[in-house]
Order: sequence, then C-alpha cells, then structure tokens
Amino acid sequence: MHRKASLAVLLEPEDSLATLKNCDGYYDCPLGTNGELLGPLVGYAGRYDDGNGNKLQFVGFKYYNFARAERFPHVCEMFAEGICSRLAGEGIDFDVIVGAPMGGIILSSDIARLANRRRGFMEKKVTKVATPTSKEESVLVMDRHELYLGEDVILGEDVVNNMSTTDKAWKIITERRARLIAITCAFNRSGKTFFQAPDGSKIPIVCDLDIPTKQFRQDDPIVAEYVAKNQVVWHPKDDWNILKAAMASATAQIG
Repeated sequence: MHRKASLAVLLEPEDSLATLKNCDGYYDCPLGTNGELLGPLVGYAGRYDDGNGNKLQFVGFKYYNFARAERFPHVCEMFAEGICSRLAGEGIDFDVIVGAPMGGIILSSDIARLANRRRGFMEKKVTKVATPTSKEESVLVMDRHELYLGEDVILGEDVVNNMSTTDKAWKIITERRARLIAITCAFNRSGKTFFQAPDGSKIPIVCDLDIPTKQFRQDDPIVAEYVAKNQVVWHPKDDWNILKAAMASATAQIG
C-alpha cells in the first residue's frame, strides 16, 4: 500500500509549487472573508536582533516544506532535472556540489548524479546540548568529504530563505582554497538573485522556482496581534499536522 501511494504522487513539471502541494508540502495560512486568520502563522529559521540582545525568529504566512517532497525519488529527480537545466542555461559548470544540512543533501545528490559530478555535504556538529533553560548550539563542519585546490563548488539547498548558514559554508569552502560559484535550491523565497560573499563577489542563486515570500518581525503591526496570542507554529516541520489540519478546517468552513 505504501509503495503504491509513493508512486501516486503526481508530477507537474511546469508547476513546481503544484508538485509540492501534491506531496502535501505547502502551507498557506488560511484567511476568513474579512481577512482574519483561520490558522497559525509559521516561524522561519532566520532570526533578527530585537534591540535587547534577543535573537527572535521571523514569522510569515507561507511555508515550503521540501522534506515532504524529498521522500519520493521521482519527485526529487524532477526538481534536480529543473535545476540542472537552469545551470546549463546559465553556462555554470562545476566540479562538486556540497549539500547544506539537512535539507540540501538529498537534492544535491540527485543533481550530482544527473550532472555526473562529485558530491559531498556539510554537517552541523553539536557543541552544546540543549537544557531546560538554553538552546542547543552547533557549528557547521565538513569532515566527511574533501574539497581540493581550485575546484568550482556549488552549494546545494532545498529552500533558500535568509541564507543564514551561507556565510559559514562560504568560509569552509574558501578555507579549502576552492571557489563557491553558485547556490542551487528547489525554491528561492529570499527575493534575492545572488549571495553577497564576504569578499565582495556576487554568487548567483539558481533555483527551480523563484517565489519571493514576505517575512515579518514579530513586532510588525501586520502580525504582532497574532504573535502576542501565540498563534504561531514555531517549528513547522515538527508540527506539520497542526498546519495541515488548520488548512483543512478552513476549507471546510469556507467551502
């Protein structure tokens, strides 16, 4: 039964977002007839300084959960084919693609296979375990695979959001005297077309679908009321069932 269900996921090569929806991987906060929220906001990985020394999550209305798509090999391959086509269209060739943890690893592997190039990935190494009063701390490392002098490297992600780890990945790559020449992803919601590297270079973002998506500080008037009521799912992947239930409930009310 599970095998047949996997094969039943419909591919829509001309509509990547529709394919993600078919994988049950898209959340769009439902709104009532008067614009009121019928479901929770979502927390994003990106953080900002609130001016009091606190790092707070950005929040928003939409979430692209590529983990739901990468479960299915034929779906992930469709996205990899789209990215390879766009890389070729921009004349970008590379020696190795490095997957960013964790969402970029599977997609990067498929890109490497289709392009017949080497692959590797980075990891998050825990430096301090979480406690009831503190969060887990980690650093980005690349201990499992090698990069060589002068290699052209692509960093592979699933969804480009705030590029919060890209600076760290760039440093790891350049410390090995290789060159980061592009960033790939299935969905680019950042609204940016390139990553501004610390050395001043502009590294292009090559995606299957460019879909700029707004994010908000928690004190933004558009979302502050809902944040104050804790009407936010802070860890969308962990609480995906809550988000899907909210969409289903809203559809039943409106429909």
